[in-house]
Amino acid sequence: MKCNERHKGDDDILRNAAGNRRCSFDPYNHGQISLSLLNSIPFGQPDDETPAWQIEFLPNSPECTTWNDVFDIRNRIARDVLNPSFRDWLMAYARWFVKEYGLDDQNDELIITSLGQYIVVLSDMELSARDALRLPVFKMLENQCTQGNNRLLDFMRTLFDEAVPPPRPQEAAA
Repeated sequence: MKCNERHKGDDDILRNAAGNRRCSFDPYNHGQISLSLLNSIPFGQPDDETPAWQIEFLPNSPECTTWNDVFDIRNRIARDVLNPSFRDWLMAYARWFVKEYGLDDQNDELIITSLGQYIVVLSDMELSARDALRLPVFKMLENQCTQGNNRLLDFMRTLFDEAVPPPRPQEAAA
């Protein structure tokens, strides 16, 4: 309540700024709503690493539009979850990839296949509300790589190299 109250302010969920009735729903008594990030643009933010997030609610309904208008959900998801978590989520995937496949073969087909497998791994996990957003992030990445986004594929290879821990001093001397 405290989080949403701050964003809602004096906005009326049932009426828009012109006073006209609008559709709404009870989020605790409503069917499943999911979100898609498939139309996000990799490397679209000023840091040239984070995507420009295109957050779409499924179903795309007037009720979801009302909820976003009142609570600024899209901006809050991007600002509070996706932007700060993106790099950590990528590195978790990169460490998983290196553990599963090593660094010898990083061809495009393997990267795409591994993204699909990682999506299955994420689907099988009991993820908290924030971490559940990993799933649409990796679906977007898989979709972009499948479409031949070479810059993204090369970026993934860079992440794999970063995921390998540096040798400990005693190992380096041997």
